[in-house]
This record gives sequence, structure tokens and C-alpha cells, in this order.
Amino acid sequence: MNKIKLFANNFNQVKDSFLRFPSTLLLCFVATALAILLSSKEEQDLALLKLFFSCSVMIPLSIALTLCFESFHVKWGQLYTVAITFSCLIIHYLFTVSDVTLSYSYKVLHLFLLFHLLVSFSPFLKKTNDKSFWQFNQILLLNLVEAIFYAAASFIALFLMCFLASYLFDLNLKPEFYLKIFVVCLYIVQTWIFLLGIPNKFNLGDEPYPKRLKLFLQFILIPLVLIYIGILYVYLGKVVVGWNIPKGLTSWFVSGLGIIGVFGYLILNNKIAQIRVKWIIFFERYFFYLLIPLIGLLVVALNTRIQDYGITINRYILFVLAIWLFSLSLFFILKKNASLKVIPLSLGIVMALAYLGPWGVYQFSFFNQKQIVQQFLTEKNFLNIKLEPQKSEVKLSLEERKKITALFTYLTDHYGDNALQQILGSAFLQNVELSKNKKFYFFSGSYNYETVNAILDKLSIKPAYPWENQLNKDNINLQFDYSNSIKNISGYEEYFEFDTFLNNENVVDKYKIKFAEKGYDLLFFKNNELLVTIPTNQKIESLIEKIENKEIDWSEGTILNSENESIVVENKIVRVKLLLSSFHYFKSKNKEDGDTSYSVRGGILIKYKK
Repeated sequence: MNKIKLFANNFNQVKDSFLRFPSTLLLCFVATALAILLSSKEEQDLALLKLFFSCSVMIPLSIALTLCFESFHVKWGQLYTVAITFSCLIIHYLFTVSDVTLSYSYKVLHLFLLFHLLVSFSPFLKKTNDKSFWQFNQILLLNLVEAIFYAAASFIALFLMCFLASYLFDLNLKPEFYLKIFVVCLYIVQTWIFLLGIPNKFNLGDEPYPKRLKLFLQFILIPLVLIYIGILYVYLGKVVVGWNIPKGLTSWFVSGLGIIGVFGYLILNNKIAQIRVKWIIFFERYFFYLLIPLIGLLVVALNTRIQDYGITINRYILFVLAIWLFSLSLFFILKKNASLKVIPLSLGIVMALAYLGPWGVYQFSFFNQKQIVQQFLTEKNFLNIKLEPQKSEVKLSLEERKKITALFTYLTDHYGDNALQQILGSAFLQNVELSKNKKFYFFSGSYNYETVNAILDKLSIKPAYPWENQLNKDNINLQFDYSNSIKNISGYEEYFEFDTFLNNENVVDKYKIKFAEKGYDLLFFKNNELLVTIPTNQKIESLIEKIENKEIDWSEGTILNSENESIVVENKIVRVKLLLSSFHYFKSKNKEDGDTSYSVRGGILIKYKK
């Protein structure tokens, strides 16, 4: 009887959480279904992928809205939550569905973190005591850890069970099947367990400080933060004494310390914890004092990079973090017994302001990089006074070519073709063949060197990439004038474009290409039947030999003739012509494994014999 009551009680809790957070769980189910559907597709479905990201971003927003309406006792709050959440979802999806740039990745993560931050203070927008705010958030934190643990345990148990069944009964379960299990555990199991633990009331009483959290702070987090501070102060002394420019990653180290330290200060709340250990008291009293000189180190390191290369998305984020950390430090130094709500609330305001508007991270960094490109091209006479492209007789040095190539690569990767139109004009781009590669890679470059090469070639500038003039025979990259060669398709009927950099097997409609099991020849299929084997292994070895024999002038960043390096293969059925766009060769320095890898990118012209 007791077991029946326990089951009924648990079932009622699950049901109540669904009735309390219907929009959140509905989004979780939709996101899970989309992820499962996407894992079953051989090709990338951009529309479904963007819908999945939009649903994922709106999950924390729906929780924040639900808690906010509950705190204000708004009638029909759940209905308002559903309406607002799904309206935001539709707007986000419609405005981003065609975006395959890196800035989209930043925007998704930006909103995801912002909406999670809203959850921490959305029930406390009206005046409440700090103890309730702190108790609520420590419950959320511990509940999140518990939810992650249960979700991970569920996945491991299901994985082992399915793997055992597959092994014993020869079920031949594919990796995609286990990915689907992971998605279910991540989106449904983890989220639902997290929702079950969210308090119904926000005016919480004086609860004892959790022992697990106290031990974590006392013996792990705070000591590590203090050691981290000590290391950075030693480095600060070295910079001051030697009058050196701080290293590039210093800004990230300091901002990381600031965020972790502020998080530690937030969850410590020693008024409740009452930890009387010396290093805890020291941290509580002096952390914000110690942070200010390190913020100065951050600004110096960041300013040096901004002067050299301008403002990028990452540098803008670091600059905003520096301002926030400095302002927060002054606030807590000058105002004793300040409310802890200031920390998430101020960060939320800063993140919201940095997202939209011409002052926001994405627009501002674009305008800055655009200005640098236009200034450079104008000074070198590649743009006239009206900022219109023109032919120039100026010969650029290797470093100048590297700079302009890097600028265009950054702009195309982060802002796409629209950035090129704003800089060079649509009339100029009409005669330039832009890359047709519209695949989306989350937080990795699209590697669309063809677009950059085509733009610079039209401006009569020879592209130069960072690795040029730095020959490393174990790590070789070559570029080809592919965009020009592919224009000549006479004698061929069809065209297939491929890229083995991220995936050794490319499938487009009826065609498929992949590396052979042994060696690095390419196997070209039609409707899963082998059409022809392309002997790229021999071509790659020939290119490496030319580099070693200095037949290819690596120091000048040579762009090879794709037509001259093409491979033509034919049999009774078909004749194909391989045109290379880029080539990467890597040889492991580990003598034991002797691993060697190639990746190629290009296109295949196809002619069927009648």
C-alpha cells in the first residue's frame, strides 16, 4: 500500500510539473523530435536544424517567464508564457533560418546564456529579501547538478543495455541510435527532473547552508581561485618589471578568473554559510580589490590586439566583460552589504544591451572590420574616393596580403556574402562567383576559401594565408584557383562539389564520394554503385614531392592552377574530371603510430558515354 501511495505521489509530481511548465516541456519534446529526425538524415537540413536551435534557445526563456508570472500572481500566466515563448521562437526562426555564418553561433549561445540568467532572478523582480533570492538559486544549482547526474546515469544504463542486446542478438544498432538516446536523456529526462525541483514559493525561509556546497567552496573552488589570482599577480609583476606587452590569451585568463570568482562570491554568501576559515574570509573581504589591477592587465592586453587587428566579436565580448567586472568591483567595494541580486541582474542587462542595436557586439564588430578593410583598400588605391573597386598598380607585400586575406576570411565566415556586398557593392560582386557552400558548422569556420580567393583575384590581389612562408612538411596546405577553372565545363554534363575536411564521405542527391579503405584514392558512386576510382593518392604524393623539391614556391603563397593539377579518369560508362580547390596533408610526429591524413576539397565534372 505504501508503494502504491509513493508511486501515486511521484506521478502527481510529474503531472503537476507538466501543468506548471507546459510550454517548457512541449519545447523539449519538439526539440527532441527534431534532433532525432536530423540524426536520421544523410544531408544537412538547414530549416530543421535552425528550428531545433530556436526551440532549444526558448526552453530557458519559457522557464523564466513562468516563474516571473508566478511571482506576480498573474492570472493565465501559463497562457501568456506559451504565447510569448512561441512568438519569440517564430521570430527567431524566420530571421535566422538562412544564416550559415559564425555570428549565428555566437547569437544562439548569447541568447541561451541570457535566458538561463533570467531564470535566476525572474521571480525576484519585485522587492524581496536577499535570503530568499540566495536560497532559491542554491536550490536551482543543486537541482541542476542532480538533474545532470540522473540524465547521465539514465543514458549510461540505456547505452549499456542496448549495446549488450546488440552484441548478444546481432541487432547491428547504428551510432545514430545511441545519439537519439542521448538526446532524449538530455532534453526530456534532465529538463523534467530539473523542473520537478523548482520551488513553488519564492519567499523561502532560513534553510541551513548545504554541507556539500560548503565543502566544495572551502576546499575546491575558493582555494583554486586564490591560487589563480596568485599566478596572475606574479605574471602582472613580470609584465610591469620587464615593461612587456601581455600575451594574447591573458585577457581570457583574467575574464575567466573574474567570472569564476564572482560566481564563487555569489554562492558563498558567508552571512548564511558562516565559514570561519582564513582563506574564505580573505576571499570575501578582498576579492574585488584584487580583481581591479588584473582588469587593468586585461585592458592593456586587449587594447594591444584591438590596435593591431581591430574589434572582433571575441574582443568586444572581452571589453564588455572588463567593464562589467570593473563596475561590479567598485559597486561591492563602495557599497557594503550590497544585494547579491545586482550580480545576475547587471550581467543580464549588459548581455541584453550587447545583443541588439548598432552598439551591439555583432553590428559594432562588423562596422569596425568593414572600416578597416575599406581604409586598407583605399590607402592601397583598390577603392576610389567613393569606395568603389578599381584596378591598382600597388604591389602588396606578403604581410599586407596576409592581412587583407585574413580580414576578408573573417568577414565572410562571420557575416557571409552580405558583408561583401556592403564593402564592395553588388555591382562588383555580379562578376564574382561566390561559393555555393551553404552548410552550417556550429562554432567552426566554413573554410570557404574560394569566395575569398575569387574576391581578391577580382581586385588583382594575390591571396596569402597565415601558414604561408612557414613550410612544415608534416602539415601542408595548398590552395588552387578553383573558382576560375570550374567555369570551363565544356564537354561535361553534370557537376558534383565535395569537401572531405570535416567528413570523409560526401553525399549529394544520387552521388556519393569517399576515400578508399586503403590509401587515399577517392571512390565516386552513383546510386550507391561505384562509378569510378579517382587516383588522388598519386596526385597528392606528387604535390608533396614538388613542395619538397621547391617546385612549388611556398614562401610566396602560390595558388596552384587547378586545371593543370586536374585528374581525368574514364571507363566504358563515364568520364570524370577532378578539379582541386584545396588540399591538406598532415603527418603525425608520433613515430609509433605513423598516422598520416589527407583532406581535399573541389569538384567533379561528369560526362556519360552514350
